[in-house]
Amino acid sequence: MIEDFPRLAAMVKPMLAARAALRHECAVLHKMMLDIVRKDETCRRLMTILGVAAITAVTYLTTIDDPVRFERSRDVGAHLGLRPKKYGEVDRNSGISKCGDVAMRTVLYQASLVWRC
Repeated sequence: MIEDFPRLAAMVKPMLAARAALRHECAVLHKMMLDIVRKDETCRRLMTILGVAAITAVTYLTTIDDPVRFERSRDVGAHLGLRPKKYGEVDRNSGISKCGDVAMRTVLYQASLVWRC
């Protein structure tokens, strides 16, 4: 069908070839990531949680890095920007601070959607 329009074909064919190459490269990188996750004990344990898959586990692992640097487990939430905002001495429910890693909060939100269903 596109062969009936040679100028259009000349524009679209390189884009389709680039798309195919990107999809292939993404598949290769995804397989490499899955191999890493399968070999990592922490990632495997994280993936036992409902809604946590390979990308969430790897993102969490790379964001937290060394858990020993946190005194308490609730400090991890603060590091990710998941603690409520505070205004001086007044406690108000005004959402989370959003000071931490945006990518980590995004994958945690997506994982939490599994719990809502």
